Amino acid sequence: MYVIVKAKANNITTINDKFLSTLTLRNQFKNIVKPDKTAIQELDELIGLDDVKHRIKQIVNYVKVNKSRNQLPMLHMAFLGNPGSGKTEVARLVGRIFYEEGILPKANFIEASRVDLVGQYVGQTAIKTQEVINTALGGTLLIDEAYALDPKDSGKDFGAESISTLIKAMEDKRQELCVILTGYQQPMQDLLKSNCGFNSRIQFKLYFKDYTPEELYKIFKKMVKDDKYKLDKRLKPLLLEHFEQAQKQDDFGNARYARSMLEKIKMQQAQRITEDTAADIDLIKVADIATVINYLDEERPKEKFKIGFTTSL
Repeated sequence: MYVIVKAKANNITTINDKFLSTLTLRNQFKNIVKPDKTAIQELDELIGLDDVKHRIKQIVNYVKVNKSRNQLPMLHMAFLGNPGSGKTEVARLVGRIFYEEGILPKANFIEASRVDLVGQYVGQTAIKTQEVINTALGGTLLIDEAYALDPKDSGKDFGAESISTLIKAMEDKRQELCVILTGYQQPMQDLLKSNCGFNSRIQFKLYFKDYTPEELYKIFKKMVKDDKYKLDKRLKPLLLEHFEQAQKQDDFGNARYARSMLEKIKMQQAQRITEDTAADIDLIKVADIATVINYLDEERPKEKFKIGFTTSL
Protein backbone atom coordinates (compact mmCIF):
# COMPACT_ATOMS: atom_id res chain seq x y z
CA MET A 1 0.00 0.00 0.00
CA TYR A 2 2.87 2.35 0.80
CA VAL A 3 4.40 1.77 -2.64
CA ILE A 4 1.08 2.34 -4.43
CA VAL A 5 0.33 5.54 -2.49
CA LYS A 6 3.81 6.90 -3.24
CA ALA A 7 3.41 6.04 -6.93
CA LYS A 8 0.06 7.83 -7.10
CA ALA A 9 1.42 10.88 -5.27
CA ASN A 10 4.31 11.16 -7.73
CA ASN A 11 2.22 10.42 -10.84
CA ILE A 12 4.21 7.25 -11.46
CA THR A 13 2.44 4.91 -13.90
CA THR A 14 5.03 2.12 -13.92
CA ILE A 15 6.55 0.68 -10.74
CA ASN A 16 10.08 -0.41 -11.61
CA ASP A 17 13.38 -1.01 -9.80
CA LYS A 18 14.46 2.61 -10.27
CA PHE A 19 11.33 3.91 -8.55
CA LEU A 20 11.53 1.32 -5.76
CA SER A 21 15.14 2.28 -5.06
CA THR A 22 13.96 5.79 -4.13
CA LEU A 23 11.74 4.47 -1.35
CA THR A 24 12.93 3.83 2.18
CA LEU A 25 10.55 1.01 2.97
CA ARG A 26 12.48 -0.16 6.00
CA ASN A 27 12.20 3.24 7.65
CA GLN A 28 8.52 3.56 6.80
CA PHE A 29 7.69 0.33 8.62
CA LYS A 30 9.67 0.92 11.80
CA ASN A 31 6.52 1.80 13.70
CA ILE A 32 4.41 -1.17 12.66
CA VAL A 33 2.58 -2.52 15.71
CA LYS A 34 4.21 -5.72 16.94
CA PRO A 35 2.45 -8.45 18.92
CA ASP A 36 2.14 -7.63 22.61
CA LYS A 37 3.51 -11.06 23.49
CA THR A 38 6.31 -13.24 22.22
CA ALA A 39 5.46 -16.44 20.42
CA ILE A 40 6.74 -18.44 23.41
CA GLN A 41 4.33 -16.56 25.68
CA GLU A 42 1.46 -17.23 23.29
CA LEU A 43 2.43 -20.90 23.19
CA ASP A 44 2.32 -21.06 26.99
CA GLU A 45 -1.19 -19.57 26.98
CA LEU A 46 -2.64 -22.20 24.65
CA ILE A 47 -5.17 -24.43 26.35
CA GLY A 48 -3.94 -27.99 26.86
CA LEU A 49 -1.09 -29.39 24.70
CA ASP A 50 1.26 -29.62 27.70
CA ASP A 51 3.42 -32.36 26.15
CA VAL A 52 3.73 -30.42 22.88
CA LYS A 53 4.67 -27.18 24.66
CA HIS A 54 7.36 -28.94 26.68
CA ARG A 55 8.76 -30.64 23.60
CA ILE A 56 8.93 -27.42 21.57
CA LYS A 57 10.82 -25.64 24.33
CA GLN A 58 13.27 -28.54 24.45
CA ILE A 59 13.74 -28.32 20.68
CA VAL A 60 14.29 -24.55 20.75
CA ASN A 61 16.93 -24.84 23.49
CA TYR A 62 18.64 -27.72 21.68
CA VAL A 63 18.74 -25.80 18.40
CA LYS A 64 20.00 -22.58 20.01
CA VAL A 65 22.84 -24.34 21.81
CA ASN A 66 23.92 -26.19 18.66
CA LYS A 67 23.69 -23.04 16.56
CA SER A 68 26.03 -21.29 19.01
CA ARG A 69 28.46 -24.14 18.32
CA ASN A 70 28.06 -23.62 14.56
CA GLN A 71 26.29 -26.96 14.28
CA LEU A 72 22.73 -25.98 13.41
CA PRO A 73 20.66 -29.19 13.09
CA MET A 74 17.86 -29.70 10.60
CA LEU A 75 14.77 -27.91 11.86
CA HIS A 76 12.16 -29.94 9.99
CA MET A 77 9.22 -31.35 11.96
CA ALA A 78 6.16 -33.57 11.62
CA PHE A 79 2.98 -32.83 13.59
CA LEU A 80 0.69 -35.84 13.91
CA GLY A 81 -2.82 -35.72 15.33
CA ASN A 82 -6.55 -35.64 14.74
CA PRO A 83 -8.34 -32.65 13.18
CA GLY A 84 -8.72 -29.56 15.34
CA SER A 85 -6.01 -30.61 17.79
CA GLY A 86 -3.94 -27.43 17.38
CA LYS A 87 -1.34 -28.51 14.80
CA THR A 88 -1.60 -25.48 12.50
CA GLU A 89 -1.79 -22.97 15.34
CA VAL A 90 1.31 -24.41 16.98
CA ALA A 91 3.16 -24.55 13.63
CA ARG A 92 2.56 -20.82 13.14
CA LEU A 93 3.95 -20.14 16.59
CA VAL A 94 7.00 -22.33 15.92
CA GLY A 95 7.75 -20.25 12.82
CA ARG A 96 7.60 -17.07 14.91
CA ILE A 97 9.67 -18.60 17.71
CA PHE A 98 12.45 -19.59 15.31
CA TYR A 99 12.51 -16.04 13.96
CA GLU A 100 12.28 -14.30 17.35
CA GLU A 101 15.02 -16.51 18.80
CA GLY A 102 17.34 -15.77 15.87
CA ILE A 103 17.29 -19.34 14.61
CA LEU A 104 15.85 -18.35 11.21
CA PRO A 105 16.56 -15.00 9.51
CA LYS A 106 13.01 -14.22 8.35
CA ALA A 107 9.49 -14.29 9.72
CA ASN A 108 8.21 -15.90 6.49
CA PHE A 109 5.47 -18.43 7.16
CA ILE A 110 4.05 -20.09 4.07
CA GLU A 111 1.13 -22.53 4.26
CA ALA A 112 0.74 -24.98 1.39
CA SER A 113 -1.12 -28.15 0.52
CA ARG A 114 -1.06 -30.64 -2.33
CA VAL A 115 -2.88 -28.28 -4.72
CA ASP A 116 -0.14 -25.67 -4.28
CA LEU A 117 2.68 -28.13 -4.95
CA VAL A 118 1.51 -30.69 -7.50
CA GLY A 119 0.85 -29.85 -11.15
CA GLN A 120 -1.49 -31.53 -13.61
CA TYR A 121 1.00 -32.03 -16.40
CA VAL A 122 4.52 -33.36 -16.81
CA GLY A 123 7.12 -30.79 -15.78
CA GLN A 124 4.75 -28.56 -13.78
CA THR A 125 5.19 -30.09 -10.36
CA ALA A 126 8.89 -29.45 -9.75
CA ILE A 127 8.43 -25.82 -10.81
CA LYS A 128 5.38 -25.29 -8.57
CA THR A 129 7.04 -26.92 -5.57
CA GLN A 130 10.27 -24.98 -6.04
CA GLU A 131 8.37 -21.69 -6.28
CA VAL A 132 6.69 -22.36 -2.93
CA ILE A 133 10.03 -23.32 -1.38
CA ASN A 134 11.68 -20.15 -2.70
CA THR A 135 8.91 -18.04 -1.16
CA ALA A 136 9.42 -19.70 2.22
CA LEU A 137 13.25 -19.51 2.26
CA GLY A 138 14.56 -17.88 5.39
CA GLY A 139 11.44 -18.92 7.28
CA THR A 140 8.97 -21.76 7.71
CA LEU A 141 6.98 -23.83 5.22
CA LEU A 142 3.91 -25.65 6.55
CA ILE A 143 2.52 -28.46 4.38
CA ASP A 144 -0.92 -29.45 5.61
CA GLU A 145 -2.16 -33.01 5.06
CA ALA A 146 1.27 -33.88 3.71
CA TYR A 147 0.32 -37.53 3.22
CA ALA A 148 -1.77 -36.38 0.21
CA LEU A 149 1.48 -35.91 -1.70
CA ASP A 150 1.87 -39.69 -1.78
CA PRO A 151 -1.64 -41.10 -2.26
CA LYS A 152 -2.42 -44.78 -2.43
CA ASP A 153 -2.55 -46.31 -5.92
CA SER A 154 -0.75 -43.29 -7.39
CA GLY A 155 0.46 -44.85 -10.64
CA LYS A 156 0.45 -41.66 -12.72
CA ASP A 157 0.42 -39.18 -9.87
CA PHE A 158 2.98 -36.34 -9.81
CA GLY A 159 3.18 -36.22 -6.02
CA ALA A 160 6.44 -38.19 -6.03
CA GLU A 161 8.07 -35.40 -8.05
CA SER A 162 6.96 -32.84 -5.49
CA ILE A 163 8.33 -35.00 -2.66
CA SER A 164 11.70 -35.35 -4.41
CA THR A 165 11.95 -31.58 -4.91
CA LEU A 166 10.95 -30.93 -1.32
CA ILE A 167 13.39 -33.46 0.14
CA LYS A 168 16.25 -31.96 -1.84
CA ALA A 169 15.45 -28.49 -0.50
CA MET A 170 15.17 -29.82 3.04
CA GLU A 171 18.76 -31.03 2.69
CA ASP A 172 20.30 -28.23 0.62
CA LYS A 173 18.57 -25.35 2.46
CA ARG A 174 18.74 -26.80 5.95
CA GLN A 175 20.35 -23.62 7.31
CA GLU A 176 17.55 -21.36 6.11
CA LEU A 177 14.34 -23.37 6.00
CA CYS A 178 12.07 -25.19 8.42
CA VAL A 179 9.54 -27.55 6.84
CA ILE A 180 6.64 -28.69 9.04
CA LEU A 181 4.49 -31.57 7.76
CA THR A 182 1.10 -32.00 9.41
CA GLY A 183 -1.65 -34.57 9.14
CA TYR A 184 -3.63 -37.34 10.75
CA GLN A 185 -1.51 -39.73 12.76
CA GLN A 186 -1.80 -43.02 10.85
CA PRO A 187 -1.52 -41.59 7.28
CA MET A 188 1.47 -39.50 8.38
CA GLN A 189 3.17 -42.49 9.95
CA ASP A 190 2.61 -44.41 6.73
CA LEU A 191 4.13 -41.56 4.71
CA LEU A 192 7.21 -41.28 6.90
CA LYS A 193 7.76 -45.05 6.92
CA SER A 194 7.34 -45.36 3.16
CA ASN A 195 9.73 -42.52 2.33
CA CYS A 196 13.18 -42.73 3.87
CA GLY A 197 13.95 -39.24 2.54
CA PHE A 198 11.36 -37.66 4.80
CA ASN A 199 12.13 -39.93 7.71
CA SER A 200 15.85 -39.17 7.70
CA ARG A 201 15.36 -35.41 7.46
CA ILE A 202 12.63 -34.96 10.02
CA GLN A 203 14.30 -35.01 13.38
CA PHE A 204 11.36 -33.86 15.45
CA LYS A 205 8.00 -35.66 15.52
CA LEU A 206 5.29 -34.24 17.78
CA TYR A 207 2.08 -36.06 18.63
CA PHE A 208 -1.03 -33.97 19.33
CA LYS A 209 -3.52 -35.62 21.68
CA ASP A 210 -7.26 -34.99 21.53
CA TYR A 211 -8.50 -32.34 23.94
CA THR A 212 -10.25 -33.48 27.10
CA PRO A 213 -13.87 -32.36 27.70
CA GLU A 214 -12.57 -29.89 30.31
CA GLU A 215 -10.09 -28.43 27.80
CA LEU A 216 -12.80 -28.21 25.13
CA TYR A 217 -14.99 -26.33 27.60
CA LYS A 218 -12.17 -23.84 28.23
CA ILE A 219 -11.60 -23.46 24.48
CA PHE A 220 -15.33 -22.90 23.99
CA LYS A 221 -15.36 -20.26 26.74
CA LYS A 222 -12.41 -18.47 25.14
CA MET A 223 -14.15 -18.42 21.74
CA VAL A 224 -17.26 -16.99 23.40
CA LYS A 225 -15.20 -14.29 25.08
CA ASP A 226 -13.31 -13.46 21.88
CA ASP A 227 -16.66 -13.01 20.11
CA LYS A 228 -17.77 -10.70 22.94
CA TYR A 229 -20.57 -12.92 24.22
CA LYS A 230 -21.39 -13.92 27.78
CA LEU A 231 -22.22 -17.42 29.02
CA ASP A 232 -24.89 -18.39 31.50
CA LYS A 233 -23.02 -19.70 34.56
CA ARG A 234 -25.10 -22.90 34.69
CA LEU A 235 -23.83 -24.16 31.34
CA LYS A 236 -20.64 -25.99 32.30
CA PRO A 237 -22.13 -29.41 33.27
CA LEU A 238 -24.26 -29.43 30.10
CA LEU A 239 -21.28 -28.67 27.85
CA LEU A 240 -18.93 -31.11 29.57
CA GLU A 241 -21.43 -33.94 29.16
CA HIS A 242 -21.99 -33.07 25.51
CA PHE A 243 -18.27 -32.88 24.67
CA GLU A 244 -17.71 -36.23 26.36
CA GLN A 245 -20.38 -37.85 24.17
CA ALA A 246 -19.32 -36.03 21.00
CA GLN A 247 -15.74 -37.27 21.35
CA LYS A 248 -16.95 -40.81 20.68
CA GLN A 249 -17.65 -39.94 17.03
CA ASP A 250 -15.06 -41.19 14.55
CA ASP A 251 -14.84 -37.81 12.80
CA PHE A 252 -14.78 -35.65 15.92
CA GLY A 253 -13.02 -32.34 15.19
CA ASN A 254 -11.81 -31.20 18.64
CA ALA A 255 -11.54 -27.38 18.65
CA ARG A 256 -13.15 -27.22 15.18
CA TYR A 257 -16.18 -28.97 16.61
CA ALA A 258 -16.35 -26.41 19.42
CA ARG A 259 -16.19 -23.54 16.91
CA SER A 260 -18.86 -25.09 14.67
CA MET A 261 -21.05 -25.67 17.70
CA LEU A 262 -20.66 -22.07 18.85
CA GLU A 263 -21.73 -20.75 15.44
CA LYS A 264 -24.91 -22.84 15.65
CA ILE A 265 -25.53 -21.58 19.18
CA LYS A 266 -25.11 -17.96 18.05
CA MET A 267 -27.70 -18.57 15.32
CA GLN A 268 -30.10 -20.07 17.87
CA GLN A 269 -29.48 -17.15 20.24
CA ALA A 270 -30.16 -14.66 17.43
CA GLN A 271 -33.47 -16.40 16.72
CA ARG A 272 -34.45 -16.07 20.38
CA ILE A 273 -33.43 -12.41 20.46
CA THR A 274 -35.65 -11.54 17.50
CA GLU A 275 -38.60 -13.01 19.37
CA ASP A 276 -37.76 -11.19 22.62
CA THR A 277 -36.46 -7.67 21.90
CA ALA A 278 -35.91 -7.03 25.62
CA ALA A 279 -33.38 -9.88 25.92
CA ASP A 280 -29.65 -9.32 26.44
CA ILE A 281 -28.11 -9.61 22.95
CA ASP A 282 -24.74 -10.64 24.41
CA LEU A 283 -25.95 -13.45 26.66
CA ILE A 284 -25.99 -17.11 25.62
CA LYS A 285 -28.48 -18.97 27.77
CA VAL A 286 -28.91 -22.60 28.75
CA ALA A 287 -31.90 -22.90 26.42
CA ASP A 288 -29.79 -21.80 23.42
CA ILE A 289 -27.19 -24.50 24.01
CA ALA A 290 -29.70 -27.19 24.96
CA THR A 291 -31.57 -26.62 21.69
CA VAL A 292 -28.38 -26.95 19.64
CA ILE A 293 -27.25 -30.03 21.58
CA ASN A 294 -30.57 -31.74 20.89
CA TYR A 295 -30.17 -30.90 17.21
CA LEU A 296 -26.59 -32.25 17.15
CA ASP A 297 -27.65 -35.42 18.98
CA GLU A 298 -30.29 -36.06 16.34
CA GLU A 299 -27.67 -35.58 13.60
CA ARG A 300 -25.24 -38.01 15.20
CA PRO A 301 -25.21 -41.46 13.56
CA LYS A 302 -27.13 -43.90 15.67
CA GLU A 303 -25.50 -47.15 16.76
CA LYS A 304 -26.75 -50.07 14.70
CA PHE A 305 -28.00 -53.09 16.62
CA LYS A 306 -27.54 -56.50 15.07
CA ILE A 307 -30.55 -58.76 14.98
CA GLY A 308 -29.85 -62.47 15.21
CA PHE A 309 -29.62 -65.49 17.40
CA THR A 310 -26.83 -67.14 19.31
CA THR A 311 -26.54 -70.74 20.23
CA SER A 312 -24.93 -72.31 23.21
CA LEU A 313 -23.47 -75.78 23.36
